[in-house]
Amino acid sequence: KAKAACALWGSALNDDNQVAIAAAGGIPVLVSLARDGSDEGKEIAAWALWNLSVNADNDVAIESAGYLG
Repeated sequence: KAKAACALWGSALNDDNQVAIAAAGGIPVLVSLARDGSDEGKEIAAWALWNLSVNADNDVAIESAGYLG
């Protein structure tokens, strides 16, 4: 899970990928990992969510999923 989150972390630097990751349901998965994953998984998921939150719609979706960072 941490390795997948790491791939999303890097991919989420791109505006188009931010939209695609959210559309594919990546935000709830990353929020779950940030809450319940290993220490490494939590850290990587948090960084991926931070990158995704640059997009205003994603920011709302992240907050709606209950993640406040």
